[in-house]
Amino acid sequence: TLDNDPSQMFEWLNHLQEELMDAVLYLQKAKETYTDQLQDDLTAQLKAYNDEAGDNLNAKYEETI
Repeated sequence: TLDNDPSQMFEWLNHLQEELMDAVLYLQKAKETYTDQLQDDLTAQLKAYNDEAGDNLNAKYEETI
């Protein structure tokens, strides 16, 4: 048991630390993936908005000439 052998406790704590560090890497990757997707979505929305605004300006310009 861990009470009888302190080295086992150290090994267990070391293993836990490694698992938690892996978890941090997974979290970081998830954040990056989410951020990249969010940025792509916002860029697409902005482009669509700008395209629509440009079309509206062109239509109003053509109406005036």
